[in-house]
Amino acid sequence: MTSRTPDLITTPNTLADPGTWVPRTSTVTGVAASFTSAVPPLSVTVPELVLT
Repeated sequence: MTSRTPDLITTPNTLADPGTWVPRTSTVTGVAASFTSAVPPLSVTVPELVLT
């Protein structure tokens, strides 16, 4: 999963600190037909499903 989450929702990216909103990638293991995963609050999370 890829999430974009700042420390505070009001914290913008700036020229001085452009890395406030950067993608953070994590891997979910042990996935079955049904699973649960916790995501950061106030984040934009995009699950990428690879079907084999």
